[in-house]
Amino acid sequence: MIQIKIPPVFKEFKSKFFDTDPMKQEIALLRDWALLLSGFFLCIIIGAFIAGVVFVSVNTGEVFTLPQEPAMIRAYSEEKLDFALGILAEREERLRALLLERPRISDPSL
Repeated sequence: MIQIKIPPVFKEFKSKFFDTDPMKQEIALLRDWALLLSGFFLCIIIGAFIAGVVFVSVNTGEVFTLPQEPAMIRAYSEEKLDFALGILAEREERLRALLLERPRISDPSL
């Protein structure tokens, strides 16, 4: 197993802000509730800010605008279109034949 050496700077930071002595740790309900509620309020404020930004951008129409580039017109050859239509016609014929044909699967419950 690899041992990771933590620099003393991080240990000093941890000991300065977090008391790691198990004898000194106590349950502080007021602190815990304050942290919990402040976290919820922070999430609500961030969510309201994001919702406001989205609302303003949709309201001004920036979300739905497309770049003003000239539309490219593609030229299609009739040979390729006829080839594609032929494939679709063959599929349609096979589908009609399958719909008119009696199923070959026998019912196992009979």
